Amino acid sequence: MKYAEIGSISHGTLRAEDLITTFVCTLECLIADGNNGNAGAYSAPMHRANELEVDPDTFDYVDPDLAGEVMSTLIDALSDFAPPYCYFGTLEGDGAEFGFWVHSEFQQAMREDGVLEVGDLADIPADYIGEVLLVNDHGNATFGYQDHAGSFATVWSIV
Repeated sequence: MKYAEIGSISHGTLRAEDLITTFVCTLECLIADGNNGNAGAYSAPMHRANELEVDPDTFDYVDPDLAGEVMSTLIDALSDFAPPYCYFGTLEGDGAEFGFWVHSEFQQAMREDGVLEVGDLADIPADYIGEVLLVNDHGNATFGYQDHAGSFATVWSIV
């Protein structure tokens, strides 16, 4: 499965009609971008989004409760594409900024999960296979995997 990129997909609005359109578009792109094997699992939220009736005078959804349910379903579906130690939702401190974000306590969670933490890629043991967190002296963090050939593949990186 290919993960979503960390960052914003919608900002400055909480209007259901704006968010649902953006969420559906993002989900369609994620499914098309190498996640076709999971497409069937996401047909229900896509179908529900397409069933919403829009008032042509206001472009608001006729049933706000149903719109809220559809948004919740789409958020759950998008959460499936969040990289490890990340989530889909609002940015901490900005409830109108939706996207994929690294959990604030990612380092603690990684330590609890036994992820190898190093300050430089050269510090990874040659025979190590698994998850790695690289944190440089400036606090920048890169999470990825080292394979059996000793190649490091980045999953996400934050500054």
